[in-house]
Amino acid sequence: MKPISLNFLNFKKDNLYIILFFALILRLVYAIYFSPKNIGIPSGDAFGYDKLAINILKYGQLSYEVGKPTAHREPGYPIFLAVIYFLFRYNVLAVKIVQSLISVFSVYLIFLIGKELFNKKVGVVSALVASVYPAFIYYSSVILRETIVLFFLLLMIFLMIKIFDDENEKKFFYAIYFGIISSVTSLVNSVIIMVFGVLVVYYFLTKKDFKKLVIILISFSLIYGIWVYRNYKIFNKIIFGSTNGGYTFLFSTEALIQFNLSGLEQENEILSKNPIIINASKINSEVERDKYFYNEAIKYILANKKKFVLVTVKKILKYLKPIPYLKRKYGFSDTILVFLSIVSFLPMLTFGILGLFFSESNYKKNIIILVLTSFIIIYSVFWSQIRYRIPIEPYLIIFASYYVLQIINKFNNKIKNEDFINISSNVG
Repeated sequence: MKPISLNFLNFKKDNLYIILFFALILRLVYAIYFSPKNIGIPSGDAFGYDKLAINILKYGQLSYEVGKPTAHREPGYPIFLAVIYFLFRYNVLAVKIVQSLISVFSVYLIFLIGKELFNKKVGVVSALVASVYPAFIYYSSVILRETIVLFFLLLMIFLMIKIFDDENEKKFFYAIYFGIISSVTSLVNSVIIMVFGVLVVYYFLTKKDFKKLVIILISFSLIYGIWVYRNYKIFNKIIFGSTNGGYTFLFSTEALIQFNLSGLEQENEILSKNPIIINASKINSEVERDKYFYNEAIKYILANKKKFVLVTVKKILKYLKPIPYLKRKYGFSDTILVFLSIVSFLPMLTFGILGLFFSESNYKKNIIILVLTSFIIIYSVFWSQIRYRIPIEPYLIIFASYYVLQIINKFNNKIKNEDFINISSNVG
């Protein structure tokens, strides 16, 4: 039996460029020729982002209705869409192409982080897997924020690793960059504020570097503070994230609808008859409506403690569910969805967990563990969807790549030892 050759993983810039070019071609071909038509037309969450982007462009305000500014969504992704609409007029295909390019940059960052965590071979394998990973390709052609969050979170983690490096002479600048990128990411998805907080606390407890901590916090606040100030001027309230949190929190308790009915055609009909939704429709202020939803969620949880625990477990399982709920509007047959999920996410999750378990512990690994656990905890409390785990899947890919390479190396060493024993026996 011959050893498995890994010579093609010996790092050369040309090899990485080939992977990135291949990733780009895959995404562009999919976006232009194969992405489902109904996915390109904004609907659901995408409709809201699209509407906000159009009004930013036309009227210079984040609003669904002219003259009624909103904080229902964070401004990052609508601004991103508005810039593309401005440059290319109203062109959904242009959004897909730009997001495809950003997705390729994410592949490059996955290589860099894989190299930082382990070595160049792990980085190359991780980039190769990410280049063909179905979910990354699919969401690069959907009018949703997942591709953008994925990219900026990768950049955040890369910068955080650099800040920890004591031999790095640019730590001061990396601290500034980390604060700025964290604020931008949070403006796309405010969940990142909590992830940012966890990472900053971990850095301070580990390094005890008060100066860098202040630099990070100031850099973050200067950018993100604009959003908080804007909301205070409009609503006379301090709003750190969005006014959509209360509804999301309530929805996640199953007080409004069962999970298995979410996303189906009858969802809107069921919600329209719910007394909580009917009462909320009578509240004009979105800030007060958000508060009302939070209060109703807490009341429901206190009255259904055991159910809440079960629902929380269900949300965790849903978050890590290998196969998406079927009969949804993904634009593909259920057979294709099941197949792609089984051959992509399932092995990545399995080998990724094994890689996390068996790899050496250090601050870099701890950063990744903190990000993974933060996302799982946050979305086990709030609404959980499979697409919400897209930003953390690169790290599972990296650890899965590490574990598979370890298995191959052990196999090769075993073959070499057996060959050596056989040669020694023949000589004897």
